[in-house]
Amino acid sequence: MKFFIDYKVFFIIVFVLIAGYFLALLTPAPSFNDVSQVLIQEQNLTIKYTENSWLGIGNVNLVLKNENQEIKLPMVETTKKEYSVNLDEATQAGIINYYIQYNFFGFEKRFPETGTFQKNVYKNIKNLAESEVNFSKFDYKSIFKKQDLTFNLDITDNYYTDNATLYYQVNDGEVLKVLMSKSEIKPNKYLIDIHSDNPIKKLVYFVNLNQGDLTIAYPKNPITLINPDIDNLKNDINSYANSKGIVLSFTYLDESDMPISVNGSLSRESASTIKVLVLIELNKQLADGQLKLTDRLEKNGFGGDIEYAMNMMMKFSNNTATAALASKLGGKEVINKTIKEIMGEDTKLYFEQAPPAVGGVEGINKLSTDDMTKLIMKMHNGEIISPEVSAKMLDLMSQCYDWFGVKNTIPSINKISMKTGYYMYNYYILTGYIETKKQNEFAFTIFTHKEWQLNQIYINDILKIIVNYVEQDKI
Repeated sequence: MKFFIDYKVFFIIVFVLIAGYFLALLTPAPSFNDVSQVLIQEQNLTIKYTENSWLGIGNVNLVLKNENQEIKLPMVETTKKEYSVNLDEATQAGIINYYIQYNFFGFEKRFPETGTFQKNVYKNIKNLAESEVNFSKFDYKSIFKKQDLTFNLDITDNYYTDNATLYYQVNDGEVLKVLMSKSEIKPNKYLIDIHSDNPIKKLVYFVNLNQGDLTIAYPKNPITLINPDIDNLKNDINSYANSKGIVLSFTYLDESDMPISVNGSLSRESASTIKVLVLIELNKQLADGQLKLTDRLEKNGFGGDIEYAMNMMMKFSNNTATAALASKLGGKEVINKTIKEIMGEDTKLYFEQAPPAVGGVEGINKLSTDDMTKLIMKMHNGEIISPEVSAKMLDLMSQCYDWFGVKNTIPSINKISMKTGYYMYNYYILTGYIETKKQNEFAFTIFTHKEWQLNQIYINDILKIIVNYVEQDKI
């Protein structure tokens, strides 16, 4: 049997094959997306390509390279012009050298010649385990009275994070947030320095981690660091008050601007400590030029000039001088208006009338130990009228007669500016600002009351407890 070949047909077939070959050579190869910019979700790397001709590609593989070997991973066509491969077991996280190998019209090709990408997302951060995060976990001693802290955050390469935001609160102040700086070398490493204007005695903090549209807080419960001796101080003072059967309020405040108090927000009788409010209004009107220290004052049975009345009120707690000054200043409306301007509308400091010299209605002037202590601290900080006037008022208070004998019974006190308060039914109140022998400073107010018992020693004992904690650097 003979087979005949039509030479014309043969030449046509050969021509088509040769033309197709040269056409394939001249046809641009498909272009791929830049793998280095691809976000690797979970454990899958997806590539896209764009066809520049009617010719398709096939047999697509991702080839991973290291110093010792190459790993070829077949890629699966997930949608048209998209191929995907799972990287879970094939590689560790980090910088990976690769190329894409594919078949194009019978020719084996690769793209790029040599490329790299960062494999840094295996898992969703909502599954983040505590063991996979190294986040600054200070102990209280490492932050006590500091003003500058450095926070570090380091997450394993099993995850990718877009950014991290630190939320923190110092000494019960405003909650602040700051974007942490991301390391250029290690994608999941963050750093931030914070500064506090006041020495740190309490710190609450956590971070928000972001991955795409997902945000989680780490840790789930914010980290809270607080001085355990604060509770110890409160417990010691409460135990003392309970053992003596006295009603108690006290507040302590230092430069940290974080009050320590027991029953500090309760409204209490102020007794003669209310004279601090009269002193402030008097100095305001003196500063405004409404009054002069040499002005004569003849009111409510008092005779003398304003300076003399002021000294009698603050040094010896003279009620007649106080009544004359309060009347001259404009009474309770004027005095309370000024205090609200300083402390806010909701202050519990309230002046009704000057304490009477003998008998009369008692207990109508009010304070809370929290508010009175904050007022004294404002005075120390130079925030009342002016720094110069604030300093003069504190200096006058340092000359207050020591009715309770605290200077003699507490040797650790170097200097005290104070105002005492006492009246019938056994209410004792002391407020002021103390500098200790070890150069510690704080404002305070103590209120005690016990029916039918005259005993100012309660004030001394409670103040001793506070001063001892301060001098031992516990609070």
